[in-house]
Amino acid sequence: MNEVATELTEEFRSALLGVHAYCGCDTTSAFKEKGHIKPIKLMEKMPRTVAPIAALEITCTVADEVVDELDIFTCVMYGNSRTDSVDKLRFPKKRRSVMIAQMRQRM
Repeated sequence: MNEVATELTEEFRSALLGVHAYCGCDTTSAFKEKGHIKPIKLMEKMPRTVAPIAALEITCTVADEVVDELDIFTCVMYGNSRTDSVDKLRFPKKRRSVMIAQMRQRM
């Protein structure tokens, strides 16, 4: 484990704690079926997200730019790299589920 830790930058090590803060623990994950491995691998592929996630380890109050980066990170984590807002990603899914529920009620 020490060998792995020495290969990581200080910022990336801080970001690992930030991933835990952002994603939650293993038993109560904040993101359905994502765990910690996927976000960590995603940070390796998207180095620009390391600093915003590392900022979560330092403070609970974050700048708007950090929130924007976390939105993009979350969208990519759910497989949508073209959307930059979690709200934009969730709205069509929510609308579709409401429409299906309404159709079932009419039956």
